[in-house]
Parts: sequence; structure tokens; C-alpha cells
Amino acid sequence: MSTTIYKIMTEKELKTFQNSGVFEGSPLDQQDGYIHCSASIEQTLKIISKFFQGQKNLKRVEINPDGLDVRLEISPRSGITYPHVYQYIPLDKVTHIEDLS
Repeated sequence: MSTTIYKIMTEKELKTFQNSGVFEGSPLDQQDGYIHCSASIEQTLKIISKFFQGQKNLKRVEINPDGLDVRLEISPRSGITYPHVYQYIPLDKVTHIEDLS
């Protein structure tokens, strides 16, 4: 696995994350039982175009996966392997935040 995984967050999700110190997942993450992430910038761009079309104030959060329960799993919808995080993500795992606006 890469040394970085990526999570797209809305500005509101990021502020909640920064205030609480842990990311508990988006509503979709919570519904699916894990936090959806991507392993590359290319995967991130595909996710944005598919799930975040037209949304503003998006953030790409880079996360150090060391010590997290990250599983590489194949998406049944696309057949592509993505990293899924099976725990809350602590704020100290964030290595960089990029504004995608």
C-alpha cells in the first residue's frame, strides 16, 4: 500500500474532524461500516467526478495509514481496489489538507 491514503471531505466534515480530533466518517461511510478512501490522486479524481460532481468547498485530506485498520478491498461496483479504513481516523494521522475548490 502507498504511504498515503486520501479522503475527500466537505468543508463541514473537515471542521467537525478538526474540532473533535477524530473522523467518524461521512454518512455513506457510516452506512457502509468503513471509511472510503483512495490510494492515489487518480482514484481521488475518479471519486470526485462520480460522487462529488458540482459540489464546492471540497478538501482532499492526506492520511498516514500506519497503525490504522486499513484493508485493500475490491469495489463490487467498479472492480477497482480501494483502501477502506475500519476505525475512526485520529487527527494526528493527517499529513496534508488540500483545498479542491
